[in-house]
Parts: sequence; C-alpha cells; structure tokens
Amino acid sequence: MINRRKTRQIQLGNVTVGGGAPITVQSMTKTDTRDVQATLLEIWALEAAGCEIVRCARSSGRSASRSSPTSTSTTSSR
Repeated sequence: MINRRKTRQIQLGNVTVGGGAPITVQSMTKTDTRDVQATLLEIWALEAAGCEIVRCARSSGRSASRSSPTSTSTTSSR
C-alpha cells in the first residue's frame, strides 16, 4: 500500500481534494486563453473524458484583463 502524505481537505466546487478524499482526475488547458471558444471546447472535451478539475493559465496580461473571473464545476450547465 502506498502511504499518502497527510494534507488539508478543501472543496473546489463540488469536488473534495486532499485530506483522504479519493484521487481526482485533473488536467490543464493548452489552448490560448484569448481564444475563448477553443478554450471552452477543450474544457468540455476534458469534462466528457471524465476530468473533474480543469486548470486554465492565462496566456498574457491582456487575456486576463479581457475576461471576468468565473468558476464552474463539472455539474454546472452550459
């Protein structure tokens, strides 16, 4: 059996991470976040493949200023 490091449990939307919670499938987008449609399509494809947490990194300072912060979970409607 693998010994897991003790961590603090947190909630990301409806997903529990750490503190003995089951391991979650997560990924990170690779699209240019200035291309909102491509990024959303990638997120939806990851969700359809079973990904529970999707991380996005902004491509540049300009891409961050063009969008508003949002949070979604895999159970949210599109």
